[in-house]
Amino acid sequence: MLRQYTELEIENIAWELLRRKPKVRACLPIDVDLLLELQGISLVVVAGLIPRFSIECCAYQLHPNGEVVVAIEKFIADSRSEPSYRQILAKVLGHLTLHKEVLDQTSSIEDYLALRSSPAWPHMEHDAHRFAVSLMAPEELVAQAAAPLYAQLIAEQGFGELRAIEQQLRNCLATTFLVTTEQIHQRMVRWPCQIYQRVRKSVSLGSPQLLPLDSGQVAQHQRRLFLSGRES
Repeated sequence: MLRQYTELEIENIAWELLRRKPKVRACLPIDVDLLLELQGISLVVVAGLIPRFSIECCAYQLHPNGEVVVAIEKFIADSRSEPSYRQILAKVLGHLTLHKEVLDQTSSIEDYLALRSSPAWPHMEHDAHRFAVSLMAPEELVAQAAAPLYAQLIAEQGFGELRAIEQQLRNCLATTFLVTTEQIHQRMVRWPCQIYQRVRKSVSLGSPQLLPLDSGQVAQHQRRLFLSGRES
């Protein structure tokens, strides 16, 4: 039976993976290729995945040696923007991490295609996408990076239009973590980062420093997310 994950669990699993790999966590942006290598996963570039199978990337396990292979379309590796390329690899790593028992049963591209046709795939994709964003832009590192960037924006431009401050901070963070603006927007607007809420609080109070949210509210929200997953 496919395991059901809460947002909190996915966040923790992604961070635990990075915590065990200090070499990856030490430098931004997160090196997804290196992380795959350190996990013992072989990355191969394959021409024709899109025209032949209509997929950009896939993962399977070679038998009998158990080697895990991630194959990515050559056109993607050569031509796609770096944030998009990284997101594709991080999402496949999400599948390999969250759905290992299922992926262990795939030994070829054809097996992976069959898995994509299963009723469980949409839910698996949702969780893998959430994992990818959490991995490439970890909450702790986003918070650490956002604080000095916000202070610099306020020092240089003052308290101008709130939306402009939010957009500039978003763009700076996207560059720092080498993700798309949409991906970093997801991190900034949603739990656990909630950077936009912190910016609005700081600007409304005229603070040149990025203020934290109320700790009680954050803890309550974490508990609600955890329990809601357990009850589903």
